[in-house]
Amino acid sequence: GPAGIPNPTMAKALGVPSVKDAAVKAMTLPQIQHQVVTGKGNMKPITGLTDDQVKAVATYFKSLTK
Repeated sequence: GPAGIPNPTMAKALGVPSVKDAAVKAMTLPQIQHQVVTGKGNMKPITGLTDDQVKAVATYFKSLTK
């Protein structure tokens, strides 16, 4: 979801945690950046972004965990 909170039904089906999950909150910016470019589980890698864009995505995602 837009606030980083997945739809409960989809989250359960796909095994996607909320950004409020302790493990997600503990992720560092480099870890998030790595997952953006390599993917994880059902999330495909995101291609075509510059390093600065990947960092911006990771920074935004990290802001949702607060």
